[in-house]
Amino acid sequence: MVEDLTDLGTLRTFGDGASWSPLPAVSVIALSIDEQGAPSVEQLGAPVVVTPNVRVFDVGRREVVDVVRTFGGNRDLRADDRHVLKLGVVIKPLAASDLNVLAEYVDTRIDDPIVPIPIATTAIKATLPGSFSRDPAGRLTFVDAFH
Repeated sequence: MVEDLTDLGTLRTFGDGASWSPLPAVSVIALSIDEQGAPSVEQLGAPVVVTPNVRVFDVGRREVVDVVRTFGGNRDLRADDRHVLKLGVVIKPLAASDLNVLAEYVDTRIDDPIVPIPIATTAIKATLPGSFSRDPAGRLTFVDAFH
């Protein structure tokens, strides 16, 4: 499937699957999906809101501080890539019954996910250095969750 979205361009979804029944009471299912997921309207266009006195935990200093937090939509967001592999077995142990036993394995990977900035860990601060500000004493004062 291909979709053309005004703000994002063309998004695609491809999938394939197979089902096999080696015995009348046993079915094996395999499914693979590769799709692009659009950010929500809110993630793209929500107004920017600046909120003072938001409590956050600063992992680096191991303290809770009140910061100014900026949050809102970001028109520069792009689609994420989702990859799902599903393998399953369905067994119907009693022919005269509606009882089915299902065992499934699902592997999901999302590349470039669209999520709000989480807790200010060292890795997050290194990845998004412009999203955090500190005062001269090193105390966290500002978190920009707009990215």
